[in-house]
Amino acid sequence: MCGPWWCADNRYRSFESILQGHEWPQFTQVAVSYLVVLIAEGAPCSVSQLSGFLGGTTPVYEIRDFMGDASDLLVRSQKLGRTLAETLGPAAVALMRGHGSVVVGVSIKQVVYRAIYTENNARLQLQALPLGDITFLTPGEAQASADMNDEHLDRPWELWKRRVLAAGR
Repeated sequence: MCGPWWCADNRYRSFESILQGHEWPQFTQVAVSYLVVLIAEGAPCSVSQLSGFLGGTTPVYEIRDFMGDASDLLVRSQKLGRTLAETLGPAAVALMRGHGSVVVGVSIKQVVYRAIYTENNARLQLQALPLGDITFLTPGEAQASADMNDEHLDRPWELWKRRVLAAGR
């Protein structure tokens, strides 16, 4: 079930699951660092076959465009929910400047996969930047990778589930 701010406007696509990255401090730190790099570099996103769902670029939600420069950076209304949905558009992930990220998918398995591999992709891209030019996935490679990975979500899901159960959570 989605929060009232997300339910405000889902005309852009059909999705069943939403995850917002600020719930995981480690993920948020990477996502925020990634966002800073994206704004500075204007770089595309997919650097790995496992993150093909990111495509050529990841949209950035800038709440200042809608709330000015004195907001608390939280999407607190249906109006802001609509602006975030518009920013997300057909993408799987939107980065939220100074806040984290939002990830959508057709299932809980898919949205968890995307959240984890968004972080992994961010780490890879951040580590590769000092080394020079990065070769990103082409749009065709990204789409083919995303399609293939969507067919095999059960394998990583079962691994993550076992880890959580073993940790006693």
